[in-house]
Order: sequence, then C-alpha cells, then structure tokens
Amino acid sequence: MFELTVLFAALTAFIGMLAMNALPSHHHPLFRSERFRRATQDRLFITIESRDPNYEETRVRAFLEALGSVHVERVEAGRTEPMPRIPMPPLKPLPGWVWPALAILTVLSFLPITLIARERSTRVDRPRIQIIPDMDQQPKFKAQAANAIFADGRADRPPVAGAVARGEARIDDHFYRGIAGDRWAETFPMTLTPEILRRGQERFGIYCAPCHGLSGYGDGIVNVRAERLAEGTWVPPTSLTIRPSWGVR
Repeated sequence: MFELTVLFAALTAFIGMLAMNALPSHHHPLFRSERFRRATQDRLFITIESRDPNYEETRVRAFLEALGSVHVERVEAGRTEPMPRIPMPPLKPLPGWVWPALAILTVLSFLPITLIARERSTRVDRPRIQIIPDMDQQPKFKAQAANAIFADGRADRPPVAGAVARGEARIDDHFYRGIAGDRWAETFPMTLTPEILRRGQERFGIYCAPCHGLSGYGDGIVNVRAERLAEGTWVPPTSLTIRPSWGVR
C-alpha cells in the first residue's frame, strides 16, 4: 500500500505538471519562420515574447538591431483575440443518494486493508494463496476416515486375502519370520560377514537402540525419559541379553 501511494502520488504530480504547463506542446509559432530551420547549424536565435509586460515592438526591434542582428522578424502566434467564453449552465444539486453512496464506498475501501491486516496477524497451517492447489485438494480418502462407498463405512481397506505384491512373496520363513520348522529359529538364516554385522549394527542403532539401548539392556533414552515422567502408562522394554525359553509353535 505504501509503494502504491508513492507511485500514484508521483504520477499525479507528473500529470498535473504537464496539465498546468500546457504540455506537451508540439508546435511553437517560431516554427513558422523559414530562417529558424538553420538555428542548429550556423545561427543563433533570440526570442522575445509579446506577453512580457515590458514588451514594446518598436523598442524591441531597435534593441535587437543595435546588437548587430542579421535579421529581425515578427512572427505571428496565430490567434490573438481571446477565445470566447461559453456560458456554463448552472450546476444542479446532487441527488440525495450520492452522499450515502460515497460514505458506503469510503467504508468499503477500508475492507481490503482490514483483511490484509487480519491475514498478517493470524497463523495458519496451510498457504493462504494456492497457486497450484491440486496437491492440497486431492480427490482421495485419508486413512481411518469414513467412506460411504463400502458397506462397513471405512475408507482404509484391508489387503485382499492371498494377494502378494510383486517381489514380496517372502517364502523363506527362516529369514523373514524367524521360524525354522515348527520352532522359533535359534540360528542365523545367512552366513555372517563383517558387512552384514555392520549393517545390523546400523539398523539396531536406528530402530532398536532408542528403547533397548545400544547394549540391549533396555536402558534406551526413550525408556529413561518415560521413567522420569512416571505417568504410569509406560511398559519398560525387555533386555535383549536375557535368553528366553521359547515354546513350540
């Protein structure tokens, strides 16, 4: 708003200057002189306008000739008599609805500024102006939302029974489920190498260590934090160093 105010003020001043000075003036009476065409070549012109209060044609001509001028010429400005004044009809009083309408428009003119101030003073979790709204307004149902299309009214659909995604059959129970035969597996499903051990250490530090601790004793930072809060809802993680006695599956 400040920049627009400065812009319109500058434009108003510029246009007002042109109007008050009767500019642009594309013609001057001096252009009628044939000798004026050489003014930019080898001649110097001095112009004295008759609007000067001290102007007197005889004295001005004598003064210019006394200066050694080559030629003194009188150039007519065209129309010399004043333009006739056209009588203006008397102004009619404004209708009664004009002033209330101006008052309403004045009040409404403050509405954009009020809305802008309100938007700048409030916080939102989404962009106010969405140039490409297709990512925010997608024709979809979110998980755990209601959906009247299905009989149970759920939008979150369970996987189709027996369906297996391509590349995710996972038929090796020893590797994916930790089952060897009909018992829990007590051996590794692959040959241990330094690369596998480093990979396992990395995965353990990301997914297991926050609760079970880096050593597996159940003293991770999440468990320490929960015990300090003492909310009574925390179940301590099991120490991974204790060898459990597995039953038959």
